[in-house]
Amino acid sequence: MNEHDLQRLVQAAVKAVLAELGGAAEAPAAGPLVRVLFGDSSQGRDYAVAALRRLGGEGLRLEHVVTTGGRSQANPGFLRELPGTLAAQTDEEAGCPLAFARGADLVVAATLDRPTAVRLAHTAAERFADRFLLEALSLGKPVVLATDGFELEAPAATPQLRAALAEPRARLETYGAVCVAAVDLREAVRQVLDGQVRPGGAVGRELITVVEVEAAEGTLVLAPDAIVTPLALDRARELGVTLRRVPR
Repeated sequence: MNEHDLQRLVQAAVKAVLAELGGAAEAPAAGPLVRVLFGDSSQGRDYAVAALRRLGGEGLRLEHVVTTGGRSQANPGFLRELPGTLAAQTDEEAGCPLAFARGADLVVAATLDRPTAVRLAHTAAERFADRFLLEALSLGKPVVLATDGFELEAPAATPQLRAALAEPRARLETYGAVCVAAVDLREAVRQVLDGQVRPGGAVGRELITVVEVEAAEGTLVLAPDAIVTPLALDRARELGVTLRRVPR
């Protein structure tokens, strides 16, 4: 018996087995792909891992990337607790931030540190984490950010300093991110995927994109809670368009 005959025999045997079993069983539909970023902060990490473990049992596909700085925080026990797959442990392994963001149905930053949040809030992306999250927001992907590692409270500080400390979260929410404590990650992800919460954390908020900016003549008047995408902000600066919010 030659190789060709053997191959035909194997194929016939496979067909016979499938026919006996009533045909090939259909593969279960793949759930949404959630890409999870672990950054330099370890604040809220245990809560985030607990939330992700629950999501892993709810039909979601989870892929994790631990950035170069975050890798030092990730002991073997921590990595073993993560459900899903570990896509990368360094910025280099993760590759192109745009491709990584484009392939996701939803993006989660489970431990976002303050320097990354500040760079992202000012669209000054330098590292993989910044660029990945900025690309996801620019593509209109749902993005959920755990705030434990970057929110600072200073009740005794001046109002100006308190406003400055709160600025990153406020900016990120206007860009469309849903900002929650790590302990609430599971509920936030489920609500976003189920359509109960739109990007930005509220229903019915106006979304300002490049299209609206380019159509404006000098000044674009915005609703108090309008969401402006990062690309729209960049385009407004290029064209000299002033974005003016109507007071509440």
